[in-house]
Amino acid sequence: MTLQLERLDSLISPATRQNWRKLGILQNQNLDLGLSNLANPKNPQNHTQITKPKLTTRANKKLSCKNIIPTEYFCNANNIALIERIVRLIVQKNYSTKNAIYSLALNLLKAKNLLHKAHIQAVLDTYKDFALDCVQDFQSGFACYDDLLDFSLPCDEADLLGLIYQCLLLEGEKNIAGAYYTPHAITREMTKGLDFGNGEIFLDPACGSGAFMLSLENAMPNQIFGIDNNPLAVFIAKINMLIKFSDMDFIPQIYCADFLDFEENLCGDKGVSECLSFDYICTNPPWGIYRAKNYRAKIYESKTYQKNQNGKKAQSKHTNPTQSIITSGERFSLFFVKSYAKLKPNGVMNFLLPNAMLNVKAHKDLREFILHNGALEQIKHYANIFSGVSTEFVSITHKKSIQSRADKATQSNPKSQKCKIIKNNDEFLTPISAFLQSQNHNFSVLSNKDLEIIKKIKSIGKYDLNQSIWALGIVTGDNKNALHKERIQGSEEIYTGKEIAPYRLKQARNFILYDRAKFQQVAKDEYYRAGEKLVYKFISSKLVFAYDESKALFLNSANILIPKIPNMSIKTVLGFLNSELFAYLHSVLFGEIKVLKGNLAQLPFPKITSKQDSEICALVSKIISGNSAIEAILQDKIYEIYQISSEEQIHIKKVLSGKAKR
Repeated sequence: MTLQLERLDSLISPATRQNWRKLGILQNQNLDLGLSNLANPKNPQNHTQITKPKLTTRANKKLSCKNIIPTEYFCNANNIALIERIVRLIVQKNYSTKNAIYSLALNLLKAKNLLHKAHIQAVLDTYKDFALDCVQDFQSGFACYDDLLDFSLPCDEADLLGLIYQCLLLEGEKNIAGAYYTPHAITREMTKGLDFGNGEIFLDPACGSGAFMLSLENAMPNQIFGIDNNPLAVFIAKINMLIKFSDMDFIPQIYCADFLDFEENLCGDKGVSECLSFDYICTNPPWGIYRAKNYRAKIYESKTYQKNQNGKKAQSKHTNPTQSIITSGERFSLFFVKSYAKLKPNGVMNFLLPNAMLNVKAHKDLREFILHNGALEQIKHYANIFSGVSTEFVSITHKKSIQSRADKATQSNPKSQKCKIIKNNDEFLTPISAFLQSQNHNFSVLSNKDLEIIKKIKSIGKYDLNQSIWALGIVTGDNKNALHKERIQGSEEIYTGKEIAPYRLKQARNFILYDRAKFQQVAKDEYYRAGEKLVYKFISSKLVFAYDESKALFLNSANILIPKIPNMSIKTVLGFLNSELFAYLHSVLFGEIKVLKGNLAQLPFPKITSKQDSEICALVSKIISGNSAIEAILQDKIYEIYQISSEEQIHIKKVLSGKAKR
């Protein structure tokens, strides 16, 4: 597959570009993949050959040409075969997606005896000769395909057109747009209980084909607004609204625009006043977008906060800033902040977001905004809900209020301000103050008992790992060719995360020729060859550290730590890191499947005597030698140092086993 350089530039990060150059994938070391160096874009010499697997395997799916059937979006699984037939017909006949959807829309409206209605014709007429700048394919109007006009369509799908459209989209297209339509069971749940009895107004700022709007009960068309930057999705959403309210004469208030660049007058003269603020905003915003370098965000807020010199929150003098407080540039975060600004006082918003927003450092900016603006009402966890996507999700229910619950928690009884957590069919209340326990303000599930234990641990902790030496394992850039299952001349053992067990290493399974110049990423040789070092699994839901004195090499699924804690030997540090207490602390504070340096650096180590250090070091040495029976003695010593009671130890063990009532 050949890509023009400007196309490639939009698909890979600067770091990936640099690594590919180093590995020889991009041969021209002086080549800037941006438009600036394309003197003649049509010149084949300005093209770079990139093999397709590099852009379609593993995490990079932007050029994936798979069609994925979103089974979770069906209302009736018996319709899957029929929808596949329709999609196959469209693909085999090379029909344009927009004309196919338009033809099916006419089919659907005709089947429901709606096609003759004047207001529906008025909506359709706008698309006959419609020129829209959003997407090049919309520069001309719609056309019809006769075989799709007469196709027998199922009548029991809530969003038939959106379903077919999702089936026609390639996986890469969905990945680039961050567009995965939300299953109806979830949209119904997220909009359940919304009251429209007093004229309340609803907005979905990333409405897609209208799944959230379709789920609304007791709302009238004039109370529903939608925005999306995909013109075909907007067309589908309008058709869906016309069908939902088939007995009413109206024009759907759904607009093609980027919500983040959305201008107030887009709604027209009659809609301006209604569009200024909303009672409810529910959406599944674009997420997983790698970058949007030309993106311009305008966040209109009535209140923003800055830290004053005392470290407290103070109202900013700027009431209408053009720069967002979201420093990550993540689109779902920008959607959240602008949506909050569009809420009326006491308005409620409900966002479906990737689980990463709860604890990943990059999303600290969003968590801080949520904590210090309004009232965080509820966090509900969902398992994998989108076909072809392994990410877990959460819905965040947030209310607009003058004073945030986090600020109330610091000014009054911390335990009085709580957030409901729903996970694995369990419901519990977590104090808002729990989210202030870590530097990154992770949204951790903590009970009052957890808060008491954490407070005790932190009060005894005097040191941390910030002054220690950290190193990453080797990134070869080509494990298939760099690693060998058998020893060859000049090779040596290299360990992966799979060979790291608590306290000691398992037998290495791979060998490597250690030529530093050929690797994509490599740490200083002195760290790999250190006389003593700790290594730990990078991908792991729990802490697993091992001791190495063999000066061995490690792949990037394992990281290296050479700890610097006053009055502690390296083996004593190992004992703390592998302890139940630290496993508990890491789990409740961070809860990630990656063991990150920034999180480890926050673990509080105590000040101990030389005698205590010698005792713990001796115990760890015996465990490394295979005497695992004395691990219980080591656990007791560590609990004793932190003054953890028997009752608290029971709670810690229950948390680690997943049996704790939170």
